[in-house]
Amino acid sequence: NKISDDVVKSGNVGDAYTTEQKTIASYNFKEVQGSATGTFTDQAQTVTYVYTKNNVTPSTKPNDHSDAPESSKGNGNKNKSTLEKKNTLPQTGDNEGLSMIGMISGLFLIFGTIVMILFKRKRQD
Repeated sequence: NKISDDVVKSGNVGDAYTTEQKTIASYNFKEVQGSATGTFTDQAQTVTYVYTKNNVTPSTKPNDHSDAPESSKGNGNKNKSTLEKKNTLPQTGDNEGLSMIGMISGLFLIFGTIVMILFKRKRQD
């Protein structure tokens, strides 16, 4: 169950980040899932802080949902901090060098065609 608002941090790839545990009334910090400190990457990173409600005995039954997606995990109360890279474009695999060669080749082809047309007209005159 979500007991606090998400904290979204952003920065450049390679920059360091740190996340902080919150103090929440009637709850005790239990554990952190993910890296509380690290560096930004080109992928979204999620750090989840898990809290337990005061005066509640945790169940003895294991509640391991490690194969479930993060959004569907229901064990404990969580505060998620999502770290995302800001102002990025998707990687398409385009090569600027090949694009430039194609453009230059096209220009030479057009220029060559114009020159051939002009020479043919001069010969006909």
